[in-house]
Amino acid sequence: ATPAKRSWNTKVSSKISTIMADYEKTGKIGNARPKNKAAAMKQAIAVAYSICAREYKTAGKRLPSGIRAAEGEKSHPFR
Repeated sequence: ATPAKRSWNTKVSSKISTIMADYEKTGKIGNARPKNKAAAMKQAIAVAYSICAREYKTAGKRLPSGIRAAEGEKSHPFR
């Protein structure tokens, strides 16, 4: 992986682990209460990706190319 994707992956995975640690303590992800650990993991992944994308955009960094396409940066009409 390129250095940009590597740093992106480490940021996302660390966010996922902190969100899941909070879920283990409180049983919640934000205000949601997922019904089981698998549902919580799916939600934690989605939340972590959106938080990291928002952080990258506010910092003025470019997202790695594969993530840009997945986020729909080129195809979205309102961005």
